[in-house]
Amino acid sequence: MSKIITNYDETPDNVKALNSIFSPAKVVFAGESLSQILDFTFDIAILKNPNVNPILYGADSKIQWIHCNVAGLDSVDLKSILAKNIKITGAAGRSADALAEHVFYFLLNHIYKCKQLIYNQQNHIWDQNPLKTSGSLEGCTLGIIGFGNTGKAILEKANAFKMNVIAYSYRNISDEYELAKKYSFENGDSILPLVEQSDFIALTTSLNDKTFHIINKEIFSHMKKSAMLINISRGAIIKEEDLIEALRDGKIAGAGLDVFEEEPLSKNSPLWDLPNVYVTPHATPHLPNFNANCFKIIKENYARYLKKEPLLNQMQKRDILSH
Repeated sequence: MSKIITNYDETPDNVKALNSIFSPAKVVFAGESLSQILDFTFDIAILKNPNVNPILYGADSKIQWIHCNVAGLDSVDLKSILAKNIKITGAAGRSADALAEHVFYFLLNHIYKCKQLIYNQQNHIWDQNPLKTSGSLEGCTLGIIGFGNTGKAILEKANAFKMNVIAYSYRNISDEYELAKKYSFENGDSILPLVEQSDFIALTTSLNDKTFHIINKEIFSHMKKSAMLINISRGAIIKEEDLIEALRDGKIAGAGLDVFEEEPLSKNSPLWDLPNVYVTPHATPHLPNFNANCFKIIKENYARYLKKEPLLNQMQKRDILSH
């Protein structure tokens, strides 16, 4: 029978949820330091954050599966963990709907010229020009780079706005999704066709060696000058200095950024003051079913673990970030 160690806070709700998932197996709430791992009898570790104690994958550990309650695991030493043949999973998908809404927060702010409208309201200026010269999302092309849970949630909302959606993914994309065009790394496709066609580009891909600085000066040279770039994934997917140059020089029309190469964003960063940039502090509105979604992923993966099936959000060698 499995034995589970966790650094989740020992609240009544967490105790009830985790015991319900793993019953009749034993769940040990070991605190932030996971001090009780020292008896080396645990085979599963359920972590509330990406701070994976090296003891979990040390020489004496019997851990077979580590789950971290975060969407991205680029800060975790995946190389060492995978070298020990330990399964490691994340919680991608828990906030997909909120992240998709965040994309449209940026899109609508940009297209409605909300900075100007807010300024006008604060200064009691009645000026219809910002809206008369703005466009509409209907008929625009939205390119999604990274077509996982969040990409699919964005597609659903984009369809409601009657947008044309194209997507690029690591894996081939199923025909079940209503996309104008689709591209994939597995199929040998370049991201340039998507970049060249898109009025808006949303980055939802994970950060790894293949995606590090994938959005750079070359990509900006292929984007429409009227295009907007949105990043709700990881900051280092974009080469930030190239982005600042593209925004200043008018190579692209704007950017909506929730993530940055260094966080918190330096007070001296030009991104704060560029008029065509919207900044949010790597924070997505908390969904009412957030905790339930987190535990749902753990429950599904425990069932798969017992059946020796592939786990949801299971990291592979391609997910390693060496930078």
